[in-house]
Amino acid sequence: MSEKKSFLQSIQLKESKRLKDLLIELGLNNRYHAVLVDGKKVVDLETMIQEDSKIIILPKLQGG
Repeated sequence: MSEKKSFLQSIQLKESKRLKDLLIELGLNNRYHAVLVDGKKVVDLETMIQEDSKIIILPKLQGG
């Protein structure tokens, strides 16, 4: 039986950092992902994310 991979991952920031730096660290391209910080959509890559912020990164979906 094959093992299912989880797409959910929990990460604790050790220090505040820019959204841009977090996405680079995670190997993600902001072009293909939407980011919510503390429940609000963030589009500015220079936004500082605090250590205690709740971050949700979702893939952008396209359809026809």
